[in-house]
Amino acid sequence: MLKMDLSRLPELEARVAWSCSLYMPIEKDGFVNFTRWEEGAKVRLDAVNADKSPKDLFFPQTENMVAFAVNGKSIEIVQQELSKEKFVLFGVRACDERAFDVLDRVFLAEPQDSFYAARRENGTVVTLACGMPDETCFCGVFGVDPADPRGDVTAWIVNDTMYWRANTEKGEALTQALKDILTEADAADERAVA
Repeated sequence: MLKMDLSRLPELEARVAWSCSLYMPIEKDGFVNFTRWEEGAKVRLDAVNADKSPKDLFFPQTENMVAFAVNGKSIEIVQQELSKEKFVLFGVRACDERAFDVLDRVFLAEPQDSFYAARRENGTVVTLACGMPDETCFCGVFGVDPADPRGDVTAWIVNDTMYWRANTEKGEALTQALKDILTEADAADERAVA
């Protein structure tokens, strides 16, 4: 497990956004949604739920899959390119991360949705544990542990410290890119997270 002083979060955000797109829960006009991070954005990691699910980054409500080129009476079907955008989705709660599993079972099964598969391949999910889930939280009903969510990376915020654990190869790659910001946690730190 690694850790970082929360005061360094803007540095982490800028570092990630320099290498790929970074989507975080950002407040704008009174709503918190997962939108692309820009310097000066009002990041709301304290928001338990966004107003709109982050699943739209993998499965948007609308998408152009083909285009048509008309030349006289001739119509040509033009296949749209798959997304190549590398991105990090940061601050996903356990319930939203579990929703990705449901989408995976549908869209990664045969016949596979290549548009969805490309986004899943290019996206790295950093989950954020819920220290104090809302009374209306339904995670327990579905066997989801809000205090230890899955994802490519799991993060916890305790007081002024963010703790960080890579869970997958994509999570390890992101962690390596941030190795000068993150430091080793000790046993006392791990007890603080538990």
